[in-house]
Amino acid sequence: MASKLIKGADRTVGLMLSNTKASLDVPQLTVFSKKSHSVVIDWEACVQLCGGREQDASDILLLCAKDLKQSQLAIKTAYKQNNTQKLRDELHRVTGGLCYLKLPELTRAVSEFYITAREEPQNKLQLELTYLLFQEAARRFCEYLLN
Repeated sequence: MASKLIKGADRTVGLMLSNTKASLDVPQLTVFSKKSHSVVIDWEACVQLCGGREQDASDILLLCAKDLKQSQLAIKTAYKQNNTQKLRDELHRVTGGLCYLKLPELTRAVSEFYITAREEPQNKLQLELTYLLFQEAARRFCEYLLN
């Protein structure tokens, strides 16, 4: 399996972010920059993190994708119910699982969302934007591996 480079970012999310940032002075998010490319999986780094064992890297990637699919439901539920503590706990768990892999796009999206979820008081607009970015990054990663 070779690393996959996604050419460009999701235009809809990128346009939404650029329009929102300009009108509401939201700090710039770099998860899906229209001007850069996003790497879904850095395969060589994943293999290196697994001691050079490609099969182990492949197995961990598949486990991560399956677990992420389940976590997305818990995160969506916590987000929709405004259950901040459950949201933080689930994002913390996902963050821990990502440390064994090199998934730049997803890692950045989860990190931004987790940081925003931990802020007090919460910026609801920033939370919504980082939630949407997380959803998109998770969709790309799972789509890449599971389809």
